Amino acid sequence: MPPSPKNQPICTPTFATAIIQKLTKNPTTNQSLMYPGDSDDEDDIESPTEAQNDAYSSLSKAVYECLLKTTPQDSLSLNTLIATIKTTGHTYLKSHPGHEDTGDDGALHRMIDSICRGEPTNIDECQSTLSRIRYRMEQQSTADRYVAMMGLPLPLNQLCHEFDIRRVENMEDEARYGDLFDLVVPREHTLFPRPTEGQGRPFYKGLQYLMATIDYSNIPLSEAAGKLDRVMEIVEEELEHDKVILERDAEVSRKRIELFALYGYGSGDISPRKRKRSFSPS
Repeated sequence: MPPSPKNQPICTPTFATAIIQKLTKNPTTNQSLMYPGDSDDEDDIESPTEAQNDAYSSLSKAVYECLLKTTPQDSLSLNTLIATIKTTGHTYLKSHPGHEDTGDDGALHRMIDSICRGEPTNIDECQSTLSRIRYRMEQQSTADRYVAMMGLPLPLNQLCHEFDIRRVENMEDEARYGDLFDLVVPREHTLFPRPTEGQGRPFYKGLQYLMATIDYSNIPLSEAAGKLDRVMEIVEEELEHDKVILERDAEVSRKRIELFALYGYGSGDISPRKRKRSFSPS
């Protein structure tokens, strides 16, 4: 990835969720206000109120839109969207064939096929479809970047979008698969953050491609772990860089303060320039 200006975000909109997690750290627990983590007693974790959920969604949208400012976007014309879906959708379907996504996404693959066949559609439908395609393609290009950072050869000399992930899913050596799974998957939330609103369900091909790369490289798992840890350090540094930039954005800052206020924290508690202290809501 080329160097980014100090006042420009480094990460793509795919990493919006990870940056939001950092922007919503609870001053008391240092965990996200919305995702407090695992607890031995689930009753200890209070569900967010409707107002808190709305404020979090509003902040998420502001962060996502701020990241989009530095990402080239297509015209909103219907014809342009359809043309873009036909090209990027074709590449995506080749990278991940089949109709496995029949959940809340509304069967993305069938939607792409429908648009490519020229069936009636509209701008909202096309924008939603393109957002999901881009998220999945970005996950794959992100995996390619990590492989390059680790200095490992490409499995079968193929990039992520070219690789048939069934080679991993159908691995006969179950013990080897388990070792690779335990090595890569616990690092998922840093390397491949959850999709933000509008990007559909999580897409795991990037994780599986990293498993395949490590398997085909045949390096010791301890060495692979060190390489993955170094990649995670770099990603964390980039996320911190973006967090600082987004804190300065007027809309993000305003909505962040509104969210914290709903949890009983004042702006001084979330300011990096002031002592973090909490107070009880009145």
